[in-house]
Amino acid sequence: MIQIKDFDKLLKIDLDCNVDYDDNRLDFYGSSYWGADSKEDYEASEQKINDYKASGEGWELYCWCDVSGYDYWMIQQEESNYVSITVTLNEAGLPEEEFAKMLGAVCKADDYFKSELEDFDKWNY
Repeated sequence: MIQIKDFDKLLKIDLDCNVDYDDNRLDFYGSSYWGADSKEDYEASEQKINDYKASGEGWELYCWCDVSGYDYWMIQQEESNYVSITVTLNEAGLPEEEFAKMLGAVCKADDYFKSELEDFDKWNY
């Protein structure tokens, strides 16, 4: 069994991760920075993010983004929003094969958002 205290040594993927030992949670910072030219497209992208879920034996994955919305990110800040990928874990730890599946699911989620969301770095020069 792989315990959460060992995860930071074993997370060998290209995403930054914060290990929350108190809540048995991993918070990954996705590599997609996204936006939209219209409020409707923006809200549709938010929904794709919020609807994304995966799970396995002893873990659940869900995704989220900053909820400040279109007016804040696209108009006020003129910045792209981000995707966070959170994995909650049971306290018993994960078998090695489940750990590998969980990491695969994180990478799959990140790849999905890179392909499904509009890359919106138009303000980065």
